[in-house]
Amino acid sequence: MYKIWVKNVLLILYSIIFLLMLTNYITDPYQHYRKTSMYPPFYGGNQRYLNSGIAKNYNYNGAIIGTSMTEQFYIPNVNKILESEFLKFSLSGATLYEQNYMLKTILENNKLKSVIWGIDLFSMAGNVESYRNGKENFPFYLYDDNILNDYQYLLNIDTFFEFLKIFKKYYIKKERFYYEIDNMFISHNIASKENALNAFYENKLNQDFKKENYTFEKLKENFEHNVISIIQDNKDVEFHIYLPPYSILAWCQISENNWLDDAYMIKEYMYKRLKTFKNVYFYNFQEDMDFITNLDNYIDTTHYTSSFNDVVLKHLKYKDVSSYIEDSKNLMKENIALSKKLYKKEIIK
Repeated sequence: MYKIWVKNVLLILYSIIFLLMLTNYITDPYQHYRKTSMYPPFYGGNQRYLNSGIAKNYNYNGAIIGTSMTEQFYIPNVNKILESEFLKFSLSGATLYEQNYMLKTILENNKLKSVIWGIDLFSMAGNVESYRNGKENFPFYLYDDNILNDYQYLLNIDTFFEFLKIFKKYYIKKERFYYEIDNMFISHNIASKENALNAFYENKLNQDFKKENYTFEKLKENFEHNVISIIQDNKDVEFHIYLPPYSILAWCQISENNWLDDAYMIKEYMYKRLKTFKNVYFYNFQEDMDFITNLDNYIDTTHYTSSFNDVVLKHLKYKDVSSYIEDSKNLMKENIALSKKLYKKEIIK
């Protein structure tokens, strides 16, 4: 009697496991095995899980990579202005190593002509092989070609719940914005001076900052390990590397945390290092004082209105690179001092 009971329990257990694996394989919410066709694909999910499937299963000849600073690119505008077929692979809050890992996956699965890489200075901090949420939380099994570790995807109840979430959003709630690949990862947040100032205040209160992670040597080591290495290995790919225009409030934070000199040293180093490559174009949009001092252009202290990306794209189209301006640091310091004075009553204390 006991053996029969155990046998039945095991049979039920194995059946549940088989059904979960089969369901996850068929529904495949992160498009790990194929571009989904049984239901509309969802482009608003977890980027670290979703991007690997898009990299492997979609057709494109250009890739946009970077942190959330690259999310506001509107893909139709990119393709129209640059006359190409780009897809976006933003990773919110990604370290430079995570971006490197993402780009390697893209290059292994597609023949790229061009890469647009928005390098966020904040992503260059820390160790050269670091992860925002820890190595243990990065889904390596989605990025490699080893089917033996796919059990982590197929036996994962969260995979099933992701499909249910997608089904609910599309068919029940009819929230369909992110079911169009053109709208991939685009933020609904509104740019305004009030939002930028509020974000600055919240960041001042909750800041977790370690100066040793933001020294010039750390930034340089990260840049060499995660950017230069991949450029050297892909000399047939055209790289457009740009520095996004942080607001003056972000530069106030950088100054107060005492790494403004380090930030300018790494920008100068990047400019001099990258110009030695024939397949690389470097654009610096961080010295546009008219734009960065107008807080109505910002959602928070760093994320800017999507309209500025058309300016970025036009520079890329004509390869109108931005050279490093030697006295720009002094100009930035003057604007930081002025901004502190202007916003002193509102927020900066």
